[in-house]
Amino acid sequence: SGVAAGSQISQYYDPMISKLVAYSPHGRAHAIEALGRALDRYVIRGVGHNAPFASDVLRHPDFIAGNTPTNFIERHYPDGFQGVRLSVGEREELAAIGALMEREKERSVAGDGGGVGGG
Repeated sequence: SGVAAGSQISQYYDPMISKLVAYSPHGRAHAIEALGRALDRYVIRGVGHNAPFASDVLRHPDFIAGNTPTNFIERHYPDGFQGVRLSVGEREELAAIGALMEREKERSVAGDGGGVGGG
């Protein structure tokens, strides 16, 4: 492919390194859903990428409605993409999962060996 570890990718070729395309015979809405699911599962390592931004755009009501003028990004992301915003509930769930993982790590290091729900 001409790209190896440590390669510098010019801004002119950057969008051509990876493409993800979705199609649905059931129309635009189904294709958007399929593309969103694929983006959320897309794993890209070693280079910066815009998959979270693309996923956010796909879920924007104006994009879903097909209202995508050439100034879509400027209009809807005037301060740039700030990342995915989690709800309070989602943040609490992540904190609980992180606490559980830390607890299990500590138990493993201590030799408890109980595992999740064990010992």
